[in-house]
Amino acid sequence: MLECGCVVRSLSGHDAGGCFVVLRCGNGFAYVCDGARRRFECPKRKNAKHLKLLDVQKVQSAQCDAHVRRALKSIGAVRTRGYFRLKEEGCFV
Repeated sequence: MLECGCVVRSLSGHDAGGCFVVLRCGNGFAYVCDGARRRFECPKRKNAKHLKLLDVQKVQSAQCDAHVRRALKSIGAVRTRGYFRLKEEGCFV
């Protein structure tokens, strides 16, 4: 179940494979940001079906872009081509 502060991976769209933090959710949609391409002030509205919940600790204090970027880096996400992606087994997923 998606909640505020959850870290998710996009499954579809031009940002597929990117890691994001959920800012708010409702009516089957989630508003996500990564602090880099999608800023805290202008989150992306994504269908909840197109997001995969990652098994990591929730972000407690996402109040600005710097907090979101720091949280994504702490789980091992690497910024490539503007998006934060998880590096697994030597290749980007």
